[in-house]
Amino acid sequence: MILFGTCIITIINQDSIWIGADNKRYSVEKNLMNEHSTQNQKIFEKDGFYFFFCGISQAYDHNKNIYFDPQKIMDSAITEFKEYNDVYENFTSQIPHKLNLVTNQTLKNNPKYFLSEMLNKPPIFGGQLIQFTKGIKKIKTFDYCIVGTNQNNWTVREQPSSLTSDTFITFSGTYTNAQNYFMQNFRSLYPSSDYKKLITDLIRIEAQNNNYKVGMPVNVLAIQNDSHTWYLDNY
Repeated sequence: MILFGTCIITIINQDSIWIGADNKRYSVEKNLMNEHSTQNQKIFEKDGFYFFFCGISQAYDHNKNIYFDPQKIMDSAITEFKEYNDVYENFTSQIPHKLNLVTNQTLKNNPKYFLSEMLNKPPIFGGQLIQFTKGIKKIKTFDYCIVGTNQNNWTVREQPSSLTSDTFITFSGTYTNAQNYFMQNFRSLYPSSDYKKLITDLIRIEAQNNNYKVGMPVNVLAIQNDSHTWYLDNY
């Protein structure tokens, strides 16, 4: 079984970083797609590092043993390496091999899903690693796609980061409706002083239009210099 899902929005301003995530996941098994649960932690904090994942969040074998768990991979990297760039490099160096395992298992169990939802589609896995300490913000993204011609000819490819020094908002996972609404109403929505409400409203729009993959409530994390604040279960 493989768990998918998520709409995550990040807002970056001069003195804070805001991250909001929905609460739904769905599972892909043999020729089936099922709603898995609606209470899921998708934003994590460990030792001053903040991170989230979208797309494939976990994968289990037929004995229900987990063989892909990005949170554990990131936790181990933070524990071992401490420094931001070292943590990022160690984590991202392990992901392509893991995603190859997940993709091969998906091909075995649900080839239709592979062809319709994974091959040459938006990233199957992605996220961000964030640190904000001593007045310095560090943010890197990671996104991985499956590219190829058919189910016998494909590869896992990492996409380059799209973040720039001018980036204000990023959308991750399933987000087309939320992003379109933001772009169409940019002048009235930006700049907004209530980032928690803006993030929650945008994810709600995605959930209303794509409720199989995205669902309320929304959890929001506000990151300030050397501190953070949680806002849980925002509707």
